[in-house]
Amino acid sequence: MTAEEWRQDVVNRMTGECMIPEHILQTPDKDRRAPSNGHQGGVANLQSHALLYSDIIRSFLSDGTRILDVGSGCGLGTRAYFIRTGVPVVAIDRADAHWLADQLYPCPGVIRVVADVQDELHDDVLFHAPYDVVTMTNVYEHISAADAEQACANIDQVTTDDGVVVITVPTWPEGDDPNPFHLRTFRSKDEALDEIQSRLSGNKRVVWARTGEGALPWGQAARDDALKQ
Repeated sequence: MTAEEWRQDVVNRMTGECMIPEHILQTPDKDRRAPSNGHQGGVANLQSHALLYSDIIRSFLSDGTRILDVGSGCGLGTRAYFIRTGVPVVAIDRADAHWLADQLYPCPGVIRVVADVQDELHDDVLFHAPYDVVTMTNVYEHISAADAEQACANIDQVTTDDGVVVITVPTWPEGDDPNPFHLRTFRSKDEALDEIQSRLSGNKRVVWARTGEGALPWGQAARDDALKQ
């Protein structure tokens, strides 16, 4: 299969929004949409995701950390989590996203579960629970308000009492989110953080994933003081 045939296969298979590294590198203008279903082009977008994943690894993961990656997408972060922790990582996403992850970042230490986070918990998710860290990077905005409570209840059920839920969402202080794949618009990071935190029990904490200098606006640090105590 040629590179162009592979790209066309991606376009035909993907049904939602997903960061696709190979596709991004073919569309270096960060303001130009890649020729597929809503996938943003731009090397800056790829850089921001790489910084996000590296900061999650540095800030929240260590050897033996059990992690659930919700909305795992292309699999770049998930594979990196496994390399860092050395234990199986459970990844939840749609079938087309898992197909893409298998093409780009195959990894024997990743257990891919085809599901939405608000669905009935899959046996594989339950078998590897409880998780020390749950990640939802640019995922919560894809969950409708009607489904968000059940999604948080599922996360709460499979997370350790002192576990950490690490999130990012795009924020739009003024106006609506123009992305047609997003089902929620958050005016601020605290709006999303507070909503999820209110639905967690025990000593669980929801925190914002930090990213490095030069990342996109939704990657700025917030609520890191809690991690330093």
